[in-house]
Parts: sequence; C-alpha cells; structure tokens
Amino acid sequence: MAPDHPTIARQLPPEQAVESSPRFARSAERLPVLKALARTPRAKRYAIRTEQTSVDWCHRFLSFAGRGAEEDLEPRDVEHCLAHLAADR
Repeated sequence: MAPDHPTIARQLPPEQAVESSPRFARSAERLPVLKALARTPRAKRYAIRTEQTSVDWCHRFLSFAGRGAEEDLEPRDVEHCLAHLAADR
C-alpha cells in the first residue's frame, strides 16, 4: 500500500504522514506549516481523508502564491487564488 493510504497514514504521526506522502515529501521541509496543519485535524479526531485534503489544499495555495513564507501572504493572495480557481481552472 502507498504511504498515503488511509490505513497506513492513520498509524503514523501527522508530521511523518506528511513527510512520507509522495505528493508532499519535498515540500514538507520547505513548508513546515504543512506538518503543523496536519496536527489540527488529527487532534480533533477528524477522518484521515479530511486531514489529507486540508494539507493538500494548503499545499496548492502556498504553491500558487509562490511566497517563501506564510508570514508574507496577504489577503489579496487568497483572493487571487480563489479567482483563479473560479475563472481560470
């Protein structure tokens, strides 16, 4: 089974689940917020797919915004991303 399969991912700590996912392996070091984000749904005992989807959308947004750190993001980055999803995609 793949490392991001729900059966395997549920058994791993959230940080390790993000690091072992083929989709996020390289980004996990560059974007530590992905690991931090994975802890929240896990702590609230949400479904593993909810955790994976939250991390995925955060990864997509940060990749789209192209900023180095989440502190550099502004509300216009969110507006631009949502406009892109609604109109261009």
